Amino acid sequence: MKFNQNENTERFSEELAGEITADFIERQKARRPLENVWELCLDFLAGRQNMGVSAAGDVREQDADYFWQSRNVYNHVLPVMDTRLAKLARVRPAMSVRSASDDDSDLYTSRIAGKVLKATCARIDEDALISSATRWSEAIGTAFYLVGWNPEKGKVLGLSDGRAVCEGDVEIEVISPFEIFPDDLTRENVEDCDSIIRARVVPAEKIAEAYGVEVHG
Repeated sequence: MKFNQNENTERFSEELAGEITADFIERQKARRPLENVWELCLDFLAGRQNMGVSAAGDVREQDADYFWQSRNVYNHVLPVMDTRLAKLARVRPAMSVRSASDDDSDLYTSRIAGKVLKATCARIDEDALISSATRWSEAIGTAFYLVGWNPEKGKVLGLSDGRAVCEGDVEIEVISPFEIFPDDLTRENVEDCDSIIRARVVPAEKIAEAYGVEVHG
């Protein structure tokens, strides 16, 4: 960015959006071979085992080389995954709270915090979130949890400028790796990335509702 934001806010926004879009396209191109592998894994799980990567770089069904060739499909991948998911479902990670010391006040605080944590996990349906992340991880190797705070959740405390003010609540979302574009594919940990772009397809109506911009579907 060669100019200050205060000089021209509209131009700054356009330049910033252009840079992010160009960066996203480059990351998308770099990750395409990896996405092909993920798509093949999902095809195999769905029983479509006659798929392959074409010369154009996309995943498509491959025809038989000769008219007399038979292409029977035997899905050995799905039963193995179902077995693994069943075993992993019996081993659920559980979060807990440990007191900072043996002091009575710390022990009491940890017990209260543990009950709050347990209630929160039940409210957000932690088991369903873990199941979803496990399916993605088993299918294509990884999954992501997005942990945030939603100020529009929870009990309504009052009104401000005609809008409801809520107490807020924790919000956890499971994200597939198809939506995550790191700045470098060689990074092993999220903490090692300088930036991460999350890109997903949403209805044009939601864009208009959130940003007031009409876009083509």
